[in-house]
Amino acid sequence: MSAPDLEFHSGVSAFTGEPFVMVQWGHQTGQLTPAEAEAHAIAVIQAAQAARHDAAIMAELMSNGGFGREAAAGFIGALRKRLEDLQ
Repeated sequence: MSAPDLEFHSGVSAFTGEPFVMVQWGHQTGQLTPAEAEAHAIAVIQAAQAARHDAAIMAELMSNGGFGREAAAGFIGALRKRLEDLQ
């Protein structure tokens, strides 16, 4: 059984006229401001790009760098930490 899709719908409050983004995941529902939704979208895109980057580095380390899976994964973890420290 697969997880339910994460769905997003635009909305406008009938009471205040303010815009919102409705988020649904299965039977759970929530609301975000447009700014919150945009920030989450950017974070998801950045995570997807980082995952591809990490996978490419790991594959290269394992195929041409002589690293085993655990050593390559450790290197990716250390690289992430180093990048966080630079920010």
